[in-house]
Amino acid sequence: MSSIAYHYAESSRMELVLSHAAARHYPWHIHAGHWSIGLVLSGSVTLGTKDATRMLGSGECFAVPPRAAHWLDVAPQSSLAVLCIDAEQMETAAEDFFRLAATTLSARDIDQLESYALVARAAPFSAAEPASSGLPEIIRRLIERPEDPFSVPEMAALAGVSHWHFLRRFRAETGMTPHAFQLASRMRRARLLLRKNTAAADTAAAAGFADQSHMHKVFKFHHGLTPRQFLAASFRM
Repeated sequence: MSSIAYHYAESSRMELVLSHAAARHYPWHIHAGHWSIGLVLSGSVTLGTKDATRMLGSGECFAVPPRAAHWLDVAPQSSLAVLCIDAEQMETAAEDFFRLAATTLSARDIDQLESYALVARAAPFSAAEPASSGLPEIIRRLIERPEDPFSVPEMAALAGVSHWHFLRRFRAETGMTPHAFQLASRMRRARLLLRKNTAAADTAAAAGFADQSHMHKVFKFHHGLTPRQFLAASFRM
């Protein structure tokens, strides 16, 4: 029987996502301040970034740093564990990790995820801002204030380039269009609000969606779940 579960700890902003025996597609998205450490438990997954596409089989791991746009396809009858760790708390979140994982994963899988997280933390990754003029401010605004109206012409003007030049530059830097980037940021805000038991209509408005129906549609596209189903699959530690 296929299933998905989100086990999360608010104290350390850590989450363990377990997808079991189900085909899933996660379109282009980012994690603003989290590393995503994945372990293929069975079957295979395909991970795409703006630089490469990789297929991984059972027992293989991957790591996606903060603000790195990526997409993920989980093949039919495949199972996957993804550990999302706040980049600022990778050294101090071990206790929450073991609480999250102890009742859901084998000791071998826990050791493998933890080892790969340590490797990722030590990797020569720099969260340097994009070099292009104006883009750092634009990206920060989209992440921190996704609910605010912010049109492409306004972004282009802030970057000091033409509309089309800005679109090309933004995609080259992030791997996503400005619209997709903003939707991903709104989805992140919606998840947080829903988990605080904010009403769906209020969540939609606070996250910047046109209405509750719009949020429902985007949520289903990004997660393969409705907001209600997402909440039912979320377990606070």
